[in-house]
Parts: sequence; structure tokens; C-alpha cells
Amino acid sequence: MFVSIRTKLLLMTLSSVIILSSAILYISINEHKRLYIETAAQDFSALAQNISEDLVEYFATNNANDFTLSTRLLQLDKYPYVKFAAITDQSGELVHSYINPNYYSEKLQQTIPFLINARPNQYSDSLLLSTKIGDESYKLGQFYLYIDLKKQLAQSQSAFIEKLIPLVIAALVFTFLFNNWLQTTAIRPLLNLTRAVEQVEKGQDYTSVQQIKTHSNDEIRQLTLRVSDMLATINKQQRANKSYTETLVKQQAELIQLANYDQLTGLPNRKMFMDILSRYIKQVDQQYHAIAVILLDIDDFKTVNEAIGHKNGDKLLLEVTSRLKSLLTEDQVLARIGGDEFAIILPEDKTQGNAVHLCDQIIIKLNKNVHIDSWSLQATVSMGIAHAKPSFYDSGLLLANADVALYKAKQNGRNRYIEFVDAMTAQQERRLQIAAAIKSGLANNEFYLLYQPKVKPEVGVVGIEALIRWNSPTLGMISPDEFIKIAEQTGKINDITRWVIEVGFHQLQTIQQQFDNSLKVSFNLSSMDIFRPNFVNYLVKALSNPKINTQLIQFEITESAYIENFTIAHTFISKIKQLGCSIALDDFGTGYSSLSYLTQVQADTIKIDQFFVRNLFKSEKDRKVTDAIISLAKKLGMTICAEGVETQQQYNYLNALGVDQIQGYYFSKPIAMSQLSDTLTKIDNQLSQISKKA
Repeated sequence: MFVSIRTKLLLMTLSSVIILSSAILYISINEHKRLYIETAAQDFSALAQNISEDLVEYFATNNANDFTLSTRLLQLDKYPYVKFAAITDQSGELVHSYINPNYYSEKLQQTIPFLINARPNQYSDSLLLSTKIGDESYKLGQFYLYIDLKKQLAQSQSAFIEKLIPLVIAALVFTFLFNNWLQTTAIRPLLNLTRAVEQVEKGQDYTSVQQIKTHSNDEIRQLTLRVSDMLATINKQQRANKSYTETLVKQQAELIQLANYDQLTGLPNRKMFMDILSRYIKQVDQQYHAIAVILLDIDDFKTVNEAIGHKNGDKLLLEVTSRLKSLLTEDQVLARIGGDEFAIILPEDKTQGNAVHLCDQIIIKLNKNVHIDSWSLQATVSMGIAHAKPSFYDSGLLLANADVALYKAKQNGRNRYIEFVDAMTAQQERRLQIAAAIKSGLANNEFYLLYQPKVKPEVGVVGIEALIRWNSPTLGMISPDEFIKIAEQTGKINDITRWVIEVGFHQLQTIQQQFDNSLKVSFNLSSMDIFRPNFVNYLVKALSNPKINTQLIQFEITESAYIENFTIAHTFISKIKQLGCSIALDDFGTGYSSLSYLTQVQADTIKIDQFFVRNLFKSEKDRKVTDAIISLAKKLGMTICAEGVETQQQYNYLNALGVDQIQGYYFSKPIAMSQLSDTLTKIDNQLSQISKKA
């Protein structure tokens, strides 16, 4: 096939320009990406190292509790691309975690242990930085910082490409139009231009086209000028990228300054607050009589923030900041030390009444509604006051005491303030003592199981629920409501669950033999268990014991645990049900309270929470809700168990509605396994008496 030299030259020219433009674009984008990621990695590595060094002090002084770790990590709020941070102890167990509000979700909270082990590639869409807390000879733990690189890089590259692409396209269009005519009249100048472009491609010298000499005054000259302009623009963009990279390096130095102030409010952050507090304390007895710290927390800010949006939530924080600043004198310091947490340092006189007076003023000042867009809000705060004692001046302890008082104010109804007294320390110490004693309590058999019968009306006991109790030789009897919550907060609930499974399954064999496989035994699982890696494998292995009849085992999980991460819970429960076990949805109606979930969950039994049972004859609304739950569950073919039944009136009402199982003190309190036989006989006699009265 004949192809004219004009066509060949045109195709060659266009091909050269396209290849050159692509190469330049590819090289520029990749070089920009490489430099940007390296700089970001250096920046956040420095940040992670600084935080790790700070955490050494917390761990070394045994102050690494939830509050100190949480407040230390909350300063990451100002870094919008920090997705989350996590702290593990020496054994790799998760001690504490932080999630940026822009990325927060319950699913992310529960999957952090998976993510810190996944270790994404440094040049992928995310960056996981891991630094030791301590040194090689005395490692206290590990600090993880998870960075979202995708948004940062995409924003920078978009700006770069938006400027470059139009120029490349324009150059290609002009090249095609002019070369179509110029090839027939000026082949030699065009060949010169082609060779020059090839030199640019090989040597990456974007100024060489400007050196081409042409004596013509036509389109070829114009084309030469256009190509020269295009390459000059590319050269300019490369210089701009280099300048931008240098700017990023400068910003790394500026982080030291930015680390001391809150970006939203401009107030000192936690780090600077502690530095200022230390300086104030050193001036006690020299310039000031005493120092007081007020810790403020906006009541229900998370709920308000979710309702009005984070942007309006920021406006609310700015308004609160403005009102607080209007009440302070020059020697009083206001800082934002957390998301919705503020702190005030103020000198005290001999009466130490300045802090109390200021708290009264704050309550009055914030009592006026805040108008944000179409919202009218009242931002109340809870406050804790602590004074530096003359005999012991310690900034960390002073802030901790204020936090204990703040927690007490929230417990007492919020929108108030409480001054710290030494008696409050005992409450905090008890929490720490319980958390520390769980491990040894499990090892020393301080825990034991009781069983509460589940009674089928007019039939008898059809099941029992295993309930854990703790009798500590040092702390005495500890309520499950107290130690279960602490165990979940400290990450030790899985140890308790495993103990219950091991002891309960061992006793289960005796129960099944004694009662001829007529009793179904229920065990409670925490949401932390369901979402913990490898726990399902542990449970499957425990259930594989041939001496255990899995058809007579039921696991009780709370409604909220199921819905918090539906996919993970669904997979977990599917594996358990495949082995023959049944599932009960515990405390139904007190969590998400959505009847629509009844059609999606895999539960066999619904347990009506005792809150509704207690209010059957106190609240008509609660009674109607109870009736609706029972009616829908029966239509879906689910077993219904009512817990907390204590009176015959409650029993009669629930029995009339067709409730399948009754659990509560009306029939029996939780009992030891040795009392089961006598208790079952007693309940049978009680049912017989009820039947005669009917």
C-alpha cells in the first residue's frame, strides 16, 4: 500500500509529540508522587516518634490509663489525614486507640486490631507507621499511626494535572492542524523540528526547541513557537513541583509551632497547656497563693455534632470558646485539650473561691441559646475543679484530679461543677484495682458460675443461663455490672469469656448427663468477643468436643452487638449455628430497638429486657411495646423469653400473651450447679400450685 511521505511525516511528527507528551506527563506525575509520599512519610514519622517518646513517660510512671492515653492522642484531631492511631502493650495487646472524627465508624473501631496487623505497603493508598515505645532494651509497647495518603495525593495530583493536560491537548491539536499543511511547503524545517523534539525526549532538555533557527514566517514557525511554549510550561511545572516539595520540607519545621495550638480555635492545645500549668505551679507561693484547674466537657457534644453536622459542630465550639474567653482575665489561661474538652488555669486567692465563681459565670453565660444556621442550641457543660495542694504540686496529678471531679459531675446529672475531694480518688483506685485483679482472679479461681432457670409455663424448666460471679479475697464480692464493663474497657473481656466457656463446658457435660439432655444451657458473649480475631476458631474447637451436645447450647448476644457490625456478626453466628447451637438476642428493645432487624438476624430466641417487664403495669407505652415485640416475634416463629419476672402479676400477663420462657426471681435466683436438682423440683411444685389456682 502506497503511503505518501507527507502522510508519513505527519504521522511521525504526531507520534513523536504524543510519545513525548506522555513521557513527560508520566515522569512528572510519578516524580511528584514519589517526592510527595516521601515527604509525607517523613512528616508523619516524626510525629509518630514524638508521640511515642511522650508515651514513654506515661508508661514509665504507670499513668497509662484510658484518660491519659486518650487525651494524649486527641491532639491528632488537627491532622485531617490521620485515620487512626493505636497503642499496644509489650505483648501486642491493644491498649488504646484513637479514630479521627472524619473517619469515625463503629466498624473501624472494631477492626483496628486487624488493620494494625495488615501493614499496608508504604506506597499504597495508606501508610501505617509503627514506632516502639521505649528502647530495644526496655520496650514498653508499640505505637501505630495510620495515614490516609489517597486524599492528600489525589488533591495535589489533580491540581498538577488540571494545569498540564489542557496545554498538552492544545499542543497536539495545533500540531495536527499546522503539520497537515506545513508538510507540503516546508519539509526541511519540519524535519528540524522533529529532530529537536526527539532531542527533548532523549535529553529531557525543555529549552532546546527555543534554539531552532527558522527563517520562515509561516505556520511552521508558529508551530515551533507553540511547542516551545508547551515545553516551557512543562519546565515551569517541574520547577513549581520542586518549589512545592521545598515548601513541604519547611512545613515539617512549622509542625513544631503548630503542635502547640489548636487549629480550629487558636487556643493552646494539651501539650502547651501542660507546659503553662507547670510554669504557673512553679510560681505558687512566689506570685500566686494557689493554682486551680477547671476541666470542662460539653454535654452530649457527640450527639449534637452528629445531628447538626461536623461543620456546624465546629461553629458551636468556636462560639463556646468565644463565650469562655469573654469571662477570663489576663492571668487566666484557656486551652482546648480534646475534641469537646477545654481546660482553664487560674490563680486562686486564699479563699480559693475564684474557680467556683468562674464556674457559676460559665453556666450562666452558656445558658443563652447558640444560633447556628437554622439550629438553636443550648450548650451545657460539666466541670471539674481541682486545686494544687501546697504539699504536692504536680501538673499531671492536678489535671487527673480535675478529670475525676468532671466524671463525677457527669454522673450527677451534667450542667454542673464539682470540686475534687480526696474521697473521689478511692473510686478511681477501685476501678484500677479491679482491672489489675482480673488476670490473677481468673488464675486463682476467684470466679465461679451460677445458673438461673428458664421456665416454660405449665411445663417446667427447659433451660438455664450461666452467670459469672467474682468473690475477690482482697476486694470482696464484685458485681458483674461493675467488672464486666471494666473488662471491656481494658480489653480483658475475652479472657473472662474463655474462662466461662472452659468451666461452663466442663460443667455442661455433668448437667447433660444428670438431666438426660433435657436442659438447654445459655452462655453470654460480649460484642468484643464476636469481633475479636480467631475467637470464632477457638469456639468452634471447644464445641467439637464429642461429649457435648451442641443442640443444647445457646449463646446470648446483645441486640447492639449484632447490629454494630452486621456483616462480621452474621458470619460469626453462621459458623456457630452450623454446629447446632442456637442464638438468643439479649436485652431486646434497649439498644437499637428496631423491629425491622428481626427479619434479618439469625436469632432463634428473643429475650425481652427486664426494663419492660418491670414497667408492664407502670407505663402503658412500655406495655404496648412489649405486646408488639411478642406479637411480631411469634409471627416470625421465634422463641420468646422474658427476663426479670418477679411477681405473679407479671407472670400471668406474660403467660397470657404466649411467652415461651420466664426467667427471674419469681421462680428462682441464680443458683450453684449442686442446687439445680432441688430447684427444678421446687419450680415444678410451684407451677402445680399456679395451675390449681387457675
